[in-house]
Amino acid sequence: MYPQCTPDDVARFWSFVDRDGPVPPHRPALGACWVWTGGKDKDGYGAFRLGGQMRRAPRVAWQIEHGALPTASVLHYCDYRPCVRPSHLFTGDQAVNIADMMAKERFVVGNRYGERNGSAVITAPTADSIRSAFDAGERICDIARRLHVSESIVSRVAHRRTWPTSTYG
Repeated sequence: MYPQCTPDDVARFWSFVDRDGPVPPHRPALGACWVWTGGKDKDGYGAFRLGGQMRRAPRVAWQIEHGALPTASVLHYCDYRPCVRPSHLFTGDQAVNIADMMAKERFVVGNRYGERNGSAVITAPTADSIRSAFDAGERICDIARRLHVSESIVSRVAHRRTWPTSTYG
């Protein structure tokens, strides 16, 4: 259970917020995101120390705005994890969260290759150039250094374990 926020906690929380953030391109009517400028957790959400424990900043923003923390998840209309603007937040259980992800096409079903994979760090033309250079005899370590990517990425592309074809549609 989260402790109640004191006035000092609230002032400290808002001191880490930039209210001139990006406007979500898919929902411009929401207005600018309020971006958390403090530390972030491993998932990219703001992290705020409250009551001696680290809490996700969107949950604390919800608590500050509504006075109580819901038992459900705090979700984003804007889909921007560093955002803590209360009007960009809503609550829901796991089913609501999954339905929201699917509606916004953020839910990956099956294999996604190439740039359609949310973890992709290269583009289709880069994958093609890696394969061309490798097939021409260039060493994996030299390709990786030239392109500023890891050798493991270059190796997987060169050996066609990822980016299997030149058509990624």
